[in-house]
Amino acid sequence: MTIFANVVAKLPTEFQATMNDQLVRKLTDKLVIKQNTVALGTALLNIIDSQLEVQDMKNAKVSLENFKHFYQHTDNYLLRGRYHYFTGIFKILTGEIELGQRTAQTAINRLELFGNPELSVVHERYLQEVLNNTHQ
Repeated sequence: MTIFANVVAKLPTEFQATMNDQLVRKLTDKLVIKQNTVALGTALLNIIDSQLEVQDMKNAKVSLENFKHFYQHTDNYLLRGRYHYFTGIFKILTGEIELGQRTAQTAINRLELFGNPELSVVHERYLQEVLNNTHQ
């Protein structure tokens, strides 16, 4: 699943958005067994990450909306935290800088609190990079 997620993240964002929609539909229709839910959720978040990185806001918005439906079917703190983090980054990139920063920072703090300090450090660095680019 990790290889799948990494390959999908390199595909064109229009294809990612379509794939994201299909994966969420399968997850919410319970067509994916529970142990694959975390891997597929991670793949969906990697798609969102790559869309935000190239600032494809149209497809990122669609992907975040799709993930919101998946979000309701998972209790995985890591997936939930990363979703909120990417929502914050999206808000920053679309002009809601203060709200986006608070949202992303809260998600980073929760990731650190729940035992994922490595990921929280990576996300903190990227948040600062996005904020620095926004202020230029």
